Amino acid sequence: MNEYICIKILAEPEMQEIIIATVDDPSIEVYEETEEALLCFLPKESWTVKLQQHFENTLGDFNLSFEISEIPYTNWNETWESNFHPIEVGDFVGIRADFHPAFENVTFDLVINPKMAFGTGHHETTFQMIEMMRDIDFNDKQVLDYGCGTGILGILASKLGAKHVLGNDITEESIINTTENCKINGVKNFEVKLGTLDIFKGNVFDVILANINRNVLLDSASELYNMLNSDGFILLSGYMPEDLEIIESCFIKNGFCLIKHSVKGYWLCHKLAKQ
Repeated sequence: MNEYICIKILAEPEMQEIIIATVDDPSIEVYEETEEALLCFLPKESWTVKLQQHFENTLGDFNLSFEISEIPYTNWNETWESNFHPIEVGDFVGIRADFHPAFENVTFDLVINPKMAFGTGHHETTFQMIEMMRDIDFNDKQVLDYGCGTGILGILASKLGAKHVLGNDITEESIINTTENCKINGVKNFEVKLGTLDIFKGNVFDVILANINRNVLLDSASELYNMLNSDGFILLSGYMPEDLEIIESCFIKNGFCLIKHSVKGYWLCHKLAKQ
């Protein structure tokens, strides 16, 4: 089993979401937010001189420092299990791990076991994406879950009546986890693949769900436009309110029109369509 590195950044809770969005490195598999510090977990072999310099430069802008420690791989389940809390999006969706009791007063009770590759630091993006999904007709639709992570959004799309869901991620752990979560939730029409957006060239979707990060979305805007049906919708999240102008400018330039956006905490979410 691989050993992991824990990067401990002493920061107040209100700063931790900002640090997550600013550090934004794919080597980090889990962010754990505590009252006193932000913990970043990544495989030991991923901790390179270049990444260390990135941390030093990024955190230096906030006048923050960090501590490095090694943790055994076998401790990971205890870490995520003790920090993963159920999420309830009104009476629409409840998201829980299998060791939590079922929700009683929601339309969809979803079981999502995040396993080793996922933390609980991005509830606000997931929450907003789900809120916006409530108002979209998924019946008999082709759906893309771009950067599927645990698969939560694609699984919900299937439950909402999607005909077929395709998902992708760049980490094998995500593919395994999404597959497991599909099985737990009885979802059989969600196909997940390892790779970037390029693997779906030529596909056209009625709904695209993209809860990733600012840089990936900016780089993908043109491709996403080509993959969306003329009467389809795309939901975006994973970036902060100060990114509103650059996100909107980029997607409008690439042929999208804005329908609405929401803000929750330090995170922003958009619903767009083709012009």
